[in-house]
Amino acid sequence: MPHIQEDSREPPQFEGEKVLSVTNLNRMAKLLLEDNFPAVVVEGEISNLATPASGHWYLTLKDKTSQIRCAMFVNRNRLVRFKPQNGKQIIVRGRLSIYEGRGDYQLIADSMEDSGDGALRRAFEELKSKLQTIGLFDEDAKQEVHSSYDHIGVVTSPTGAAIRDILSVFERRFPATLVTLFPVSVQGAEAKQEIVNAIETANRLRGKLGVQALIISRGGGSLEDLQAFNEEDVAQAIFASDLPITSAVGSFSLVAWVGVFSGPQMILASYLIEDGQWLAIQQASWVGWGTVAYLGIVMTALGYGIWYRVLSRNPMSQVMPVLLLLPVVTIVSSILLLGERPAPAVLTGGAVVLTGVAIIVFTRDNVQSKQNIG
Repeated sequence: MPHIQEDSREPPQFEGEKVLSVTNLNRMAKLLLEDNFPAVVVEGEISNLATPASGHWYLTLKDKTSQIRCAMFVNRNRLVRFKPQNGKQIIVRGRLSIYEGRGDYQLIADSMEDSGDGALRRAFEELKSKLQTIGLFDEDAKQEVHSSYDHIGVVTSPTGAAIRDILSVFERRFPATLVTLFPVSVQGAEAKQEIVNAIETANRLRGKLGVQALIISRGGGSLEDLQAFNEEDVAQAIFASDLPITSAVGSFSLVAWVGVFSGPQMILASYLIEDGQWLAIQQASWVGWGTVAYLGIVMTALGYGIWYRVLSRNPMSQVMPVLLLLPVVTIVSSILLLGERPAPAVLTGGAVVLTGVAIIVFTRDNVQSKQNIG
């Protein structure tokens, strides 16, 4: 039988008291609770879970000694990313209220998360704030990413999808770049130390191996899966690295904040580490192609106008050397505009110039035909 502690206080005096209805009493209590507890965060275990056809959730949130009724309406629970079950430990954010019809004191939930994920997220945010305070995320501390590298190191699992994606990208886009794998576990008890050791080994052997930069990568996963990349030791190792490090782990990892740049996908990191920045690829693909194509068209137009006037008075042998300068000028212009990788622009501009050459040759034949007829 539960122990009930007796109230030793003197009973209050009720002279000239106002008599309340039950409804008014519950309403006053509800306003009092909602005004004083508009936002609370409570951790507990689910029990007595009910999910009626209305879509609302009703449950009891309890710990070892106490419990509270909890309701979560359908417009809120549809945002929950897991399926609640009896016995599951959760964190609820909401407000206190009273269901007036029964006088039930309850917690109205606005959000719900798994207690394990919640603890990890809080730990992540706390460590992130700490590292930011001591300067590990400062832009001035980040190393410069060069326009190209001959030798890249990759810190990841030797059997995961991440290394296959990275190798596929380098083989297709940058076949001359040497890629060295520094194999590590990407989750589990040993993963943190293996990642730190790999970073330190790559830096220690960079002169012997010729490694110029690192990519740290793993496939997708939950915050729990990424825990090895959210350890302070790993962040400190990245910060202390003499090699620039690009993250291909995701924004919910500390390596994404400490590294020189972060990309949510492994392929983006491969592009990034080769071209210096993602914009460089877009510029090479759009601005470069368009600029050189424009130059080719302008040159063709100039050539068409000039040679149309002179072909009738000069033999082709005299104008051909000048005509051949068009593709040469296009290639040189593309190299100056796009740096070390002008091939796409050269092909585009060259195709335009060759088309112009064909037009000019056709014009010469027409001019000579008209002269012959005349």
